[in-house]
Order: sequence, then structure tokens, then C-alpha cells
Amino acid sequence: MDMKRILGGLLFAFVLAFFGGEQGLALTEDGTEADQAGLVFFDLPNGEATYLRLPSQTSYLIGTGAEDSWPELKRRLKRLQIQTIDVLILPRFDKEYSANAERLFEQFEVKKLVVPQAGLTLAEAQFAEGAKPELIGWDHEAAYMIEDQVQIQTLPTDHALLPSLSFVVSFFDRHHFLFAAESSESIEEAWLERSLPAMTGLKVAEFGVGVETTEPFLDAIDPQVAIVFSKKNTIPNGQLLERLQETWIDTYQTRQNGSVIIKLNEDDYQLVTAHF
Repeated sequence: MDMKRILGGLLFAFVLAFFGGEQGLALTEDGTEADQAGLVFFDLPNGEATYLRLPSQTSYLIGTGAEDSWPELKRRLKRLQIQTIDVLILPRFDKEYSANAERLFEQFEVKKLVVPQAGLTLAEAQFAEGAKPELIGWDHEAAYMIEDQVQIQTLPTDHALLPSLSFVVSFFDRHHFLFAAESSESIEEAWLERSLPAMTGLKVAEFGVGVETTEPFLDAIDPQVAIVFSKKNTIPNGQLLERLQETWIDTYQTRQNGSVIIKLNEDDYQLVTAHF
């Protein structure tokens, strides 16, 4: 066995120990489950997909990546020993966010599908054939307590024609992650009117291709970490990347840094990156 394969095996042994795979994120010394949660921002070649494991061990997937990323998404889920997905959230219906939904229904036993409330009819038409999970619509500007220590707050939208869903996921009322599905100065102003908390993490909108995500907005939400997903045949805007660096935000581009894996509890969080 060559050195590259040995190092790869050691890396994924570490990642599985870090994240916990299907067996849960962590155990206390007496063998009971610890109050921990985890996120994996997958390094797909094209599109967005983020896996969430909640303290109860309920599993969420936000986005599915584009169709040509299916082999990579499936490989990553399998490498992390993920066999089922309780809830799939589609923040947008563009192919980079939703193209692999039906494959996930079939191969990962998705139980619930969440879409923007305005996109319920579209989802019913798009997934009309075959078995599909329970379909749920989330309103804008609503709070969803998905379990005792995890809440999702949905935000206003500027998109009138194509439904989208931006939201903040809060763990333990301490760690907040903004999943932005769109970006503009006007929508940032609308979001700031909602008195957003300081963010642990920001998932940058629209693959960082635009020049939005303004400095005043970044100053207001003060994220510690920013994640930029990869979209085929595009690169993130250089001005945006410079802006993130100038505001002292640890910025991870999945194309360069690999998957971003975050484990957190009530007190703190840990972050590692891994190339699959």
C-alpha cells in the first residue's frame, strides 16, 4: 500500500472519529450521548450540499449539488457512514441546489422534504413521479424549533419569481450559521432589521460570484468563518474574497480547502478540513 493511501486512510479514520459517522458525534465517559452537533460543508465540484447532525442524531441535508456532482456526493455520504437522511432542505430549485433530490429519496431514505412555502406547487410538479418524502413548506420570517437545542429562523427574500430560502441555524442558543441563498444590498438591509446575532459561520450566497455581501453587513453579523461552495465554470469574486480577508474572517473555499467539518457543543466548536 503506497504512502498516499495510508495517509488517506488515517485522515478518514480521524474524520470519522471527529464527526462520529452513523454512530453519533460523541459519547460521554459513561457511554451516554453527549450534547454535540456537527456540520459538513461538502467539497462538491459543482453545487451546494451541507450535512447537519443534530444533538438528537437527527440528520439534515441542505442542498444536493448539481447532477454531475452525484457520484461525489454519494461517495462523501458513504465515507462518513451516512445511510439515511431524515430531512432534506432545498433552499433553491436551481440545479446546483436540487438536481439530486430524487436520487437521495431512493438511496438514502429521505423522510421529509422542506422547500420554500412559495415553492410547494413547483416541488409537487418536479417530484411528481415515484416515491417521495413528506413535503413541507417553510414560510419566510418564521421560527422553527426543530428540536430542543436547535432552531431555524427563516429570513425575508428578494426573489419574486424563483422561490428561495435563506435562514439562520442556531445550536444551543450560542452557535449561529447563516445559510444565505441570495445576496444584494437591499436584502442585507432587510436581514439586519431582524437583529441578527453574531454568526459563528456564514455560507456565502450564490457561490461568491457576485460582489455583494457588503462590508457593513459583514461587520454587523461578524462571522468567525465563511464557506464558499464551488460552481462549475465560475470563480468567486476577488473583491468579495478580499473583503472577507480584510474583515478577519477565516474563509474556506471548498474547491481549494476541501470539505469543512465543524463539531460543536454548548461551549465551543472545532473545525477541520478534509479532501475526499
